[in-house]
Amino acid sequence: ALFDEIRLANGTVLVNDSTLTARANATDTTHSVAREMYLEHAGPLSVILVARGAYDLPAVGGGGLGSMRRYEFRAGSSTAIVRQAVNWEGSLCYLALTCDSTVNGVLVEQVRDTLTLNLNTPRTVNAIGAFDAPEVVGTVGVGQGAWIRQFLRAQRTDARAFEVNVAGTTANGEQADGGMLAVSDASGAVAVALNHMQRYEPQALRVLTDGRVALDIADDKIWLGQHQGMYATFAVSALNANPSRASLNQKVWAVLNAPLHALADSAWFAASDALDELPAGALPENISAYDTLVPAILNDTLYKFDEKGLNGLMTTGLFPRYWGNALSGDGEIQCGDSEPTPNDTWDNSYWCTTWTDYHNAAATAVYWAMRTGETKWLDDIAFPGALRMLHTQIEQCAPDDTWFFCAQAPAGYGGYRSDFNSSHAYFDNLFLYYWLTGDYTVVETIERGAQTMREYLCARRPAQACLPDDAPADEWHALTGRVAMQWFNAFRFVGLASEDASFLDDYRSGLARAVTQYFVAPEQNGVRYGFWMDCTVDHGNACSVSRADADTTGQLWMVSLYDMNLLYRLQRDTNDAPIGNPALAPSAVIAAWARTLVHFGATVSGDGTANEYWPNALYFTWTGNRIGGTLTIVSPNTSVGDPYLWDTGKACLTALLVRAGDQTNDSSLRDMGQALTIRTLSASQ
Repeated sequence: ALFDEIRLANGTVLVNDSTLTARANATDTTHSVAREMYLEHAGPLSVILVARGAYDLPAVGGGGLGSMRRYEFRAGSSTAIVRQAVNWEGSLCYLALTCDSTVNGVLVEQVRDTLTLNLNTPRTVNAIGAFDAPEVVGTVGVGQGAWIRQFLRAQRTDARAFEVNVAGTTANGEQADGGMLAVSDASGAVAVALNHMQRYEPQALRVLTDGRVALDIADDKIWLGQHQGMYATFAVSALNANPSRASLNQKVWAVLNAPLHALADSAWFAASDALDELPAGALPENISAYDTLVPAILNDTLYKFDEKGLNGLMTTGLFPRYWGNALSGDGEIQCGDSEPTPNDTWDNSYWCTTWTDYHNAAATAVYWAMRTGETKWLDDIAFPGALRMLHTQIEQCAPDDTWFFCAQAPAGYGGYRSDFNSSHAYFDNLFLYYWLTGDYTVVETIERGAQTMREYLCARRPAQACLPDDAPADEWHALTGRVAMQWFNAFRFVGLASEDASFLDDYRSGLARAVTQYFVAPEQNGVRYGFWMDCTVDHGNACSVSRADADTTGQLWMVSLYDMNLLYRLQRDTNDAPIGNPALAPSAVIAAWARTLVHFGATVSGDGTANEYWPNALYFTWTGNRIGGTLTIVSPNTSVGDPYLWDTGKACLTALLVRAGDQTNDSSLRDMGQALTIRTLSASQ
């Protein structure tokens, strides 16, 4: 049940029963399995309850429909906030959108929660579609119904549409951004609302003809891909009879859609050292464009999402990879030859768009909210992105499923599953969501995936963490590069947030192994340079530091954005304690890499300035010891990914260079970091 009973403070029973049902693959199901229920938090001001279970859908691809509900109750509030997730815990085949021409998905036609009202008939119904429009009020008797529906569009480019109907009295519009339904008699009222209903089509709020209230958190049809979940957040309120529109807005809509957030000011966040550097106060004039560019980008993101028609129950939250400008066009939104359902158009956005939180883009909204106090960006971009990552992009599995990728995010793009390369664990925004909300389902989920991954990355686990010289177990076992750094960062998060601090050992030892086995620091003319190799460039073969002939770095932007940034975090976490064999301070590794970028990256293909060509990677040769040997030749490697750095790639070097310049008092590093920052802001115009 959703609720066994709902009472007013005076004891009046408003709801005395409820149901949870779904329809998937043309089969009606009930919620018959209770797996666990526990208190996530219990305190004087709030209680959070988590309930997990399953519907009785016969297994499809080895798994049925699992569920999770997270209830938030707050002292003094008449409203409970519920987040509900429904997951397909199976797969017809792994690593594919189709299996022998069969869609690797479950077609869900409805997920419905109902409340049986203990109210007399006829009842007064207040139905609200658009927030700025008048409510529709009417009397609903036996055999009559009422609803608010945000309709499923036939195709992406169609205008959005909603309908309000109360016993035949109707109102229509595009966006049900005020979506609420209240039903009352003389004794009290029950109100329900769906979070940002206008963005999560198809959904509905209904009074059924038998008098029950229904929350159709999936109304019409959606796809669930393999090991994939949907989610919705809604409010259920117990109110006095005949609530006013103002009361509904305050006690139901605002609590759900625009809640108060306890947020410190930017100076506090900056001083906490819990995050990477956050600008507090006025910026210098030469980089002040940041304060106009970031809000413009955030606003444009919401505008373009609407313009491109990407809203939906399975699409709102994350974004296409490259989109919304003249260069990318709609190529990463439109369908190609590999669409799983070529005869349908209603699902094109889901199957065809390159969905992912590409390089943690959604975290931008959190940092801006921290800088300015504009918390609406948490509700409009950051938190929906975090929940989409948590429930949809991360692989959802039954509790006893032992599949390696359970609770990991190896795939993205079409249907969130078409690019299965293990590098979609873009969790930064999800981590920030946890630190700001305390939603422990984040920790539980990531810890499950991290447990499997750390035992894969370290053969000594679970007994102990690996030693610096412990080699990778196989050719796909990365110690550097995006995949490795995403998981070392996840180990850090789990070690801090969960009850198992041993994950911090895996975070430190993973970076120590990377420094030992894939970092070369030779010298030339008395200056030490650093070369960081991505051991997935040639699946291990091109990354052996025992070679003295031409080797290659990882992509300059990728190493700087992931590997060096996490090394900097380790430096801050451990007061720059040396790691590896021989032991090197993280700051020394960062500084050596920064010198390589400025003295070689900027010159081997260009004129040494921020505006000229920089190669995407570097070849280098060296003799002697790995640390302190002799650097002989450095040349451009334009065969790794794109041949040269785009402006977006150059942007990834800025923090590294400024940090290294400040720490070593090397003005050439700091000046290049500043020049690249100014170029980034200019290019972003």
